[in-house]
Amino acid sequence: MATGGLKTRIQQLKTQTGVKVKRVRHDGAQQYVTDDENAFYEKMGIKLKMTAQFKSQRNGKAERVSRTPIQRVRAALLDAGADEELWAGAAACNGHVRNRSPNSGLDATPLDTFTGRRPNVSGFRV
Repeated sequence: MATGGLKTRIQQLKTQTGVKVKRVRHDGAQQYVTDDENAFYEKMGIKLKMTAQFKSQRNGKAERVSRTPIQRVRAALLDAGADEELWAGAAACNGHVRNRSPNSGLDATPLDTFTGRRPNVSGFRV
C-alpha cells in the first residue's frame, strides 16, 4: 500500500473533514511510484501528478509553505537569543499560533476552517 504516513494522512483527512483527496503531487520519489502505491491511488480514485525532480522553482507555493514556518522559527529563536536545541519547541509553538491566527482574505483561522469551531486563544499574551 501507499507509504504508511501518507496513507494514514489521506484516511484522516477523509474521516475528519468528509472531503476526499483528489490528487497527490510529488517529484517521482521512488517510494511513491511502486505498483502498490499506484494500486492504492487507483483504488481511492486519487490522481497522481508528477513534478520535475530537483526543481523547487517549479513548485513555488509548496516551497513557500515549507519555507515560511522555518523562517518564523529562526526569527523567534534569534529574537529570543535562544539556543538551537529549542528548535522543536519553537516550531511547535509557531504551528500552534499560526493555526489559531486569522488568514488574510478570510474571516477564519485555519483551525476554524478545518474543524468548524472557533479556537480558544484566551491563553495568548502579547
